[in-house]
Amino acid sequence: MEYGNILIEWEEKEFQHFVKNTRWYKKAGALFVFFIGYAILTKSATMAISFILLSGLFFIAMNKTPKQGIIQITTNGIAFHSFFFAFQNINSFLLVEESPSYMIINIKNHGDIKIMISKEVSLQNIKNIFIQKNIIELEKKQEPLLHVLQKIFKI
Repeated sequence: MEYGNILIEWEEKEFQHFVKNTRWYKKAGALFVFFIGYAILTKSATMAISFILLSGLFFIAMNKTPKQGIIQITTNGIAFHSFFFAFQNINSFLLVEESPSYMIINIKNHGDIKIMISKEVSLQNIKNIFIQKNIIELEKKQEPLLHVLQKIFKI
């Protein structure tokens, strides 16, 4: 597929990686013990096994380090690693400030896609490209619950 001419390009991590201290692991461990205890109390072996497997997957996912990659906004869409999101498939977008050093652009198509943007990248240029492509900018009335939980629990 032809991505088109590059309009804006920058290098960024896939996601923000939070360093977890021993206190975080103690809280996660206590939660794990609570869920396993509940499964044992209700005599549900299936629930206990499910919690153990899900906890293992969660632990692996939380210790994954983000890859550096080049993000390109082209005349036809957004390219990141081996993924390409065509403008005609994007319904709307929302810019969310995550920290003083970077923002997240939430792209709504058939699901939600989050792309990190350093503050060095011109947000106004990105906004103008989306508006020129007739993509609706959503107003940030309230931050989605999932984003709030990710910040609180550093996941």
